[in-house]
Amino acid sequence: MFSSSGLRRSVRPLALLGLVPVRVRIIAIAMGVVESCLPPAVAFSFGSLVERSSTGGPLVVAAATLVALLAVQQLSEIAIAPIRERVAREIDGRFRRSVGALALSPVGVSHLDDPVVADLIGRATSEVNGFTPGRASAAQVVVISQVAAALGCLVLLSFRAPLAALAMLVLLVLARVSTTRVLVRLNDVVVRAGALAGRADYWRRLATGIEGAKEVRVFGLAEWVVDRWRDRHTDRVRTVSRARARALVLAWLPLAPVGAAALVGLLAVVGVAEPGPVAQHVMAVFGALGLGAVSWDVFVLAHGRAPLDAYDRLRTVLPPAPAPEPFAPPTGGPPSIRFEDVAFAYGDGDPVLSGITLDVAPGEVVAVVGVNGAGKSTCVKLLQRLYEPDRGRITVDGVDLRDLDARAWRDRIAFVGQDFARLDLSLRDNVTLGAPERRHDDELFEAVAAEFDLADLVPADTGWDTPLSRGRTGGTDLSGGQWQRVALARALFAVRAGRQVLVLDEPTAHLDADAEFAVFHQVVTAMRGASIILVSHRLATVRFADRIAVFRDGVVSELGSHSDLIASPADYARMFDVQASPFAEDLS
Repeated sequence: MFSSSGLRRSVRPLALLGLVPVRVRIIAIAMGVVESCLPPAVAFSFGSLVERSSTGGPLVVAAATLVALLAVQQLSEIAIAPIRERVAREIDGRFRRSVGALALSPVGVSHLDDPVVADLIGRATSEVNGFTPGRASAAQVVVISQVAAALGCLVLLSFRAPLAALAMLVLLVLARVSTTRVLVRLNDVVVRAGALAGRADYWRRLATGIEGAKEVRVFGLAEWVVDRWRDRHTDRVRTVSRARARALVLAWLPLAPVGAAALVGLLAVVGVAEPGPVAQHVMAVFGALGLGAVSWDVFVLAHGRAPLDAYDRLRTVLPPAPAPEPFAPPTGGPPSIRFEDVAFAYGDGDPVLSGITLDVAPGEVVAVVGVNGAGKSTCVKLLQRLYEPDRGRITVDGVDLRDLDARAWRDRIAFVGQDFARLDLSLRDNVTLGAPERRHDDELFEAVAAEFDLADLVPADTGWDTPLSRGRTGGTDLSGGQWQRVALARALFAVRAGRQVLVLDEPTAHLDADAEFAVFHQVVTAMRGASIILVSHRLATVRFADRIAVFRDGVVSELGSHSDLIASPADYARMFDVQASPFAEDLS
């Protein structure tokens, strides 16, 4: 939709008008036509009024025409602003949806690890200083209207002073090109200086805010922090001021020969013409100068193309994926899952998994344990198809996971990770978005909320619709432990809504061992019936699992129940003893 195939880059924003409703598009174009016709019409009407005044002719019609044109000119300036804003909003809304859909189109998340892709997504979604594709499209209509109006005025000039009009046309075009380049470069400097502004703002927050307030005071860093705040701010102001001074000189220089050509033409007309044509010539000169003038719309147009360019490059890197299958509620019981000699490495790094083979029976609770870096979290990322195995395969009821529709498979999974999502939404939404297709099932939601005692997290007057953010009206903050209850409730809501596989990737790692065991036991008890994969680095907290898989050096080194593994003199028993020894010493 936003590709530039066959369309020159210079007029690409104008083509985006095709995305807005037909009625709005027609009004926007009509307003542009009116704006382009008014300056030459006003110049012609003013000349006619002066001519009739000097010759004693009737003034009523000429005066009424001029007043009407001036009134239309004023009203159009008022009316066109909301039309352009509507056009910009429509285009930008569709563009954002397209960029979002493109970024989400790959099945996994490996593309987000690519700095080139991350940069392109950042530039495609950047809205610095309002430089968006929608505003660029509206600005292009303005610029075209300005140029058309100036050309119309030059046509009027050509009737009395054709050579002067031709000279002005050439010089105005050169002046516009030169001035546009100068001012766009100036704006580039201002945009780049935004990085300095960001650093200055960081030091300002550090000096005046709660962030780092204790360290700044205890370590005596106040003067040092303030000095850096001042230096970064000064660097930005100095950089921008120098660029502006240089641009001011270079922007006005090309207009000097334009003024000379206009003066020559005026002197030629004054010598041979009556007052009416002279007045018309003067008004037309002022209108024609708009061809050399550069407004803010030129900046918006020049920089508003950048997100479109980034989007086009992103399309070549991330070809759009097929449309996902519509949601279909899972049928039957939990699936049988099998990892068959699965190997994986992130990019060009060392292998994280070297040959994992593991079965998860329907309805079974399997714990995955091991030292840091053993590949526990990577294993469940592969199960969710966030990444694809480099070797081997994962099967679901005997079918290769890569042959299943990713959306359909994920509709069967509930997940809670260590860095679980803390959505800036209501408590109700934070829970029910675990199964969006059941968001309005109040009975299910209230049953889950009661199971995790969520009612005491929010005020009674706003209840379930209380935003979980102090930044929102009527919002409230939650502690880390309270957010954990919300995240686990979201997973339970998903399981009760029909999800058949639950993945818990160390969501309670910040709790002590006793609290973590209690939470895991509550969750597993509440969600019995689903297949549960439980990742933890604390062995004591997962001893109730049906089977425990010990990961070591990218493979499953041990597999069995807690009692089986503790009886074997291997890694699990050794690690269990090491983790339990501090508690044994405290009791002795």
